[in-house]
Amino acid sequence: MAYIGNEAQTAFTSFDKQTITGNGTAVYTLSHSVANDQEVEVFVNNVRQEGGSGKAYTVSGNQITFSENIASTDDCYVVFQGKALQTVVPPAGSVTSAMLASGVGSIIKNASDPATNTNGSVGDVWLNTTSGQMYALTDATTNANVWTNIGDGSGTINPLYAIQYVVIAGGGGGGTTTVSAGVPSGGGGGAGGYRSSYTSENTGGGLSTESTITATPGSSAYTITIGAGGTAATY
Repeated sequence: MAYIGNEAQTAFTSFDKQTITGNGTAVYTLSHSVANDQEVEVFVNNVRQEGGSGKAYTVSGNQITFSENIASTDDCYVVFQGKALQTVVPPAGSVTSAMLASGVGSIIKNASDPATNTNGSVGDVWLNTTSGQMYALTDATTNANVWTNIGDGSGTINPLYAIQYVVIAGGGGGGTTTVSAGVPSGGGGGAGGYRSSYTSENTGGGLSTESTITATPGSSAYTITIGAGGTAATY
């Protein structure tokens, strides 16, 4: 239908309820006028009553008449079926993410930080209610997610990678210092080296095992130092 001015908001409905405090009589005033017995549900001590002539109660306009007196110790209330109250506030807990428009998100609240296996979608926001730190999911790789700290800018949750390696190296020979009988004289070659973390193999002069390197992207630098070459020959 057409509107003049702003379109009315979609309304959520709930039914109005009136508690009747018994005073030892049978006739009470309702907060809303009703047309017939079917527009109300009446409960006495949590037992629903049947309305109509010769039954537990009758109604006329805003007056209800019980077939028996209502005592002050009775729990009596009326639910108005034909008098729904309208409000633009949805019931608590009834709005889900699927109901939100595209681009509208929610903040996940949890007492701890997210982990790399905390799966979600890029753009999800996580708030640690214990520390106050906030994270955004910037890489949604299943079980290897990256949660970037958007609070103080530190403490980003990155996946860890295990690196196995083999290093084979040797120093070069020393330079020439003198030519003897037309033959260049060079220094000795550097010692060779072999280290491996693969399958816990014993390597090196001490026949020891090397540990797998656990690397965090963007936060660690690893340096390999190769021994110097042999010294130059002198004559």
